[in-house]
Amino acid sequence: INKDENTLKSAIKNLNSEMSDIDRKMEELTLQRVLAASKKDKAEKKIISLRNGKKKKSKKSKANNQNSEDSESTSCKICFEPFDKNDHHLCCITKCFHTFCFSCLNSLKAKKCPSCREPFRMAEVQCDANCPCGDVCFEGCFGCPNPICPKDADLIMAIPEYISEAYIMSRDGFSREAILSAPSDDYAKWSAFAVLSDQLFIFGGDSDRKKIAKLEECSFVELPARLNLEGYVGTAALTLADNTVLVCFGTNSEKKCDLFDGVESNPTFSTSFGHRHGSLGMYRGKPTTVSSSSTDGYSKIETLGDSGWLRLNDHPANIHAHKLIGMDSGSLMMIGGYVRQTDDYVTDIWVLENDSWAVIGNLQKSVAYASILPINSSIYVFGGRGDTGVAWEYQYPIQRIDTVEGILQNVEFIGDYEQHIYNPVLYQVQVDFECVNKN
Repeated sequence: INKDENTLKSAIKNLNSEMSDIDRKMEELTLQRVLAASKKDKAEKKIISLRNGKKKKSKKSKANNQNSEDSESTSCKICFEPFDKNDHHLCCITKCFHTFCFSCLNSLKAKKCPSCREPFRMAEVQCDANCPCGDVCFEGCFGCPNPICPKDADLIMAIPEYISEAYIMSRDGFSREAILSAPSDDYAKWSAFAVLSDQLFIFGGDSDRKKIAKLEECSFVELPARLNLEGYVGTAALTLADNTVLVCFGTNSEKKCDLFDGVESNPTFSTSFGHRHGSLGMYRGKPTTVSSSSTDGYSKIETLGDSGWLRLNDHPANIHAHKLIGMDSGSLMMIGGYVRQTDDYVTDIWVLENDSWAVIGNLQKSVAYASILPINSSIYVFGGRGDTGVAWEYQYPIQRIDTVEGILQNVEFIGDYEQHIYNPVLYQVQVDFECVNKN
């Protein structure tokens, strides 16, 4: 009996301890809600005050302080231009309650408040705008006639795995649902992709490893042409200067390549080593691949010449599942990746120049098995996964690399997925793109 009583007392003690923890967490959540509501209330009041051209002033403030505050409420603290509702000098307020004009905030490479250095995203900024699209129209507006809506915005259509999950995202993370159709919901899953004559093509994938399809209006249409390799996870596609697409490294042969001209796909030179998950990019004007997930291609680099693939000096690290992109200078950039021997996901950004490799910077978060899309002077990195430093816990970031004349300037974390997405399909669209949910 005494043993049972002790067991019961111990159980009651444990339950009381758990209830105390629950009560403490509920108190913390309540406090967070109160603080959040307070911040929201302050922001709304400040926006109303700014829109009315007024700002609360202390009765004890001096006249010169009043004049200074009036000036701050009517002009930008960066360019000192007066706020203007009809142009890019809209009055905008950050989440840290500092005000600047839209043009200055949007032009900041590193999105940190100029007053307090608090990081922010443009999607979180509220502006004094009378725009049909709302306060964040400069982030997600499609076809808006208002002059504050840019016509050459960085807008990306992403298909994570399933057609029904497609969406459009801006450079700072604002997103809106895309409306696409295809023969099946998994039609683009694990497909390689490339743009040819401004049209999106996908190659292979989980539904059919030899299919070739293109996006016409808002629907994927399958072509009669077929791949001569099996396109799947790890297959790479690269648009060449002669308006063809090089598709390489299928599951049936990790050395095979096809050349697609928009109508037909024909076999071309095979590599000497397997390069699945080795990507493709231009180096000195020639298609180049680096390393592999297969042992025979570890660290191996090959570049395609007129008579076939030529081997270059090995990469100093055994990284695969990275992404390659050729720079205007002729150099080759390698982004992220995975080291199987040490089970490490890397943040390194490498550059191959004059046959020499160097790390020139780092991603904000490690990632491998991602997709990239260059737009203007930025490179967007979507999908894949990276480690968090905790065993069996991963992160799925979306990041933007900003460059100036090919020189790395900044890396921005702009969002994330909830799960691992292998090589999502990416495509640049314009603000008048029709395949979007406008509700």
